[in-house]
Amino acid sequence: MGTKVKVLWLSRHEPDDRQVYELRRLFGDEVEVVQSNPKVRSGREVVKLMKESGCHEVIAVLPVYLLQQICEAGVNPIKSTMDRRLNKFGKAEFIFKYFERIEEVRIITTVL
Repeated sequence: MGTKVKVLWLSRHEPDDRQVYELRRLFGDEVEVVQSNPKVRSGREVVKLMKESGCHEVIAVLPVYLLQQICEAGVNPIKSTMDRRLNKFGKAEFIFKYFERIEEVRIITTVL
């Protein structure tokens, strides 16, 4: 029997059934999701939250610069990729497609 994987879910939205199903497929039926929605100011804060909660993985809805800092701190976060669709009332709905691991974030800018 393998180690139970704990995933830190940094979002104001709870994972939906499809996301939970996919997490179980990826990490095993015993995967534990720890939801949190703190206001983090740095990638180091995210890594600290992971350690404090005993999490092995992090799924985060954060600005790109924070994802970059998380990667630079040695953690490759997971991103939930969603489709945005309008329902018959014109309201946006987000449909889960897949998870992807962020290996690196490069930000290249040009002064205007």
